[in-house]
Amino acid sequence: MAKPDFYYHIKLDDGLRKTLQLVAEGKTDQQIKAIFSTSLKTAKRHRNRLRRIFNADSTAEMITKACALGYVDMDAVFANEKEVRAN
Repeated sequence: MAKPDFYYHIKLDDGLRKTLQLVAEGKTDQQIKAIFSTSLKTAKRHRNRLRRIFNADSTAEMITKACALGYVDMDAVFANEKEVRAN
């Protein structure tokens, strides 16, 4: 599947890239807030900004697009899933 030209121009700073990865791993806004030592409002703002960047109507759609375009480390997602299931 060819990537649309629009997606070739997506540039994410480190904070947004890390937030995207954490969201893909299933972290909540509260957990992201704690990881970044920031406010809940900032964590939500980052998630919403990512949804706009990926032109997604939902978090699931955003993650699907980000995974398809290689913005998410799927090995980390699967490792987190195994860890969650083990506990």
